[in-house]
Amino acid sequence: MIPSTPSFDPLTTPPQQALTADPLGIITSEAAQAAEAATEVVTRLTVFHGYIGVFLVAFLVTLLATPLMRRLAIRNGIIDHPDDPRKVHKMPIAYLGGVAVYLGLLAG
Repeated sequence: MIPSTPSFDPLTTPPQQALTADPLGIITSEAAQAAEAATEVVTRLTVFHGYIGVFLVAFLVTLLATPLMRRLAIRNGIIDHPDDPRKVHKMPIAYLGGVAVYLGLLAG
């Protein structure tokens, strides 16, 4: 008769219990490190700290690219003139602001 082993489901078993449920009784350093990493508390703030550099780079590139795109649009005549009565703006508006935002997203 085969001795029954406790059932082990990696999706529902907590990491600490998974270490003690090892059928051979061997715990490797990788398994211990993985169990320790799995027990770390992940909060919204810790996730934000991981992305703050991305946000900062995207913001700075967009901030620096916007005036450059505006000058480029005015120099090449890529502007919207308020000639239609339905248009709200009273002065010409440069069109290439979206390119600056795209460059910021690409840099981030």
